[in-house]
Amino acid sequence: MSGQLTTFVAEAIRMAVPYMACGLGAVLTERSGVVNIGLEGALGVSALCAAVGAIATGSGLVGLGAGVSGGAFYCLLHGVLVVRARVDAMVSGIALTMAAYGGGRVALRLLYGSASNSPKVPGLPGLESTSAVLRVVSEPALLVFGVAAGMLVLVLERTRLGLRLRASGDNEAAAEAAGVEVGATRLWASVLSGVACGLGGVHMVFDQRQYDAGMTGGRGFLALAAAILGRHRPGATLLACGGFAALEAAQIAWQDSLKLAPELVRLLPFVATMGLLMRGRSGMALARGRLWR
Repeated sequence: MSGQLTTFVAEAIRMAVPYMACGLGAVLTERSGVVNIGLEGALGVSALCAAVGAIATGSGLVGLGAGVSGGAFYCLLHGVLVVRARVDAMVSGIALTMAAYGGGRVALRLLYGSASNSPKVPGLPGLESTSAVLRVVSEPALLVFGVAAGMLVLVLERTRLGLRLRASGDNEAAAEAAGVEVGATRLWASVLSGVACGLGGVHMVFDQRQYDAGMTGGRGFLALAAAILGRHRPGATLLACGGFAALEAAQIAWQDSLKLAPELVRLLPFVATMGLLMRGRSGMALARGRLWR
């Protein structure tokens, strides 16, 4: 039992990275006033760029830089479409996500002759162990993500850029009256969001040692739901993302003992999301009813 618990904790920490990365990305864009439902696409694009960069050069560090750059460019493109071109945010997010999904398969076919997955990706040091616990302790991608996540939270909560970002989302007119360039601030928020999502995509590629066309598995959408549940606050959002990762890790640690079909276990995060969102909506409706009595 203790071995299963240890495996569960290690897997939950490992799986939490893409959720938390996209969750932070959602917080950054939403707090600036730009809705981005295309985080799933950002996760996939960054994973593909990381794989292509690492395979082409044989360097995991190059793959890391390519993945982060790909995520930043993807989210910047969404920001430009919404802020500068005045494209509806929902339309842009859906279109970019579909383009990322289809483009990933086309790129795999053109580069590697397969529409499903890439060749093996050169890894970063510390990823060779087959033990889940040792991989979590020694994985440099987790260290990079932890440091970057802390820096992004500090930027949002403790810097002038973060103050301008929050002001742009809270009251655009007041921010402009105070001299804040709202458009530029929202574009910077989009770039930072892409960096966060890029770290999640890079983690997935180096964790699985290859790029798979379906490897994102809806994690970007669940992270967006986590940001909504956390009311776009970094701490609450990260906590919700950790909960989703724990549900996903449960299928690995206890699938054999629970005797459940893998398909049913994979549904747990999505069912939990629907339940929590419905409960939150009912609670807000009840609060509004009490307020107006």
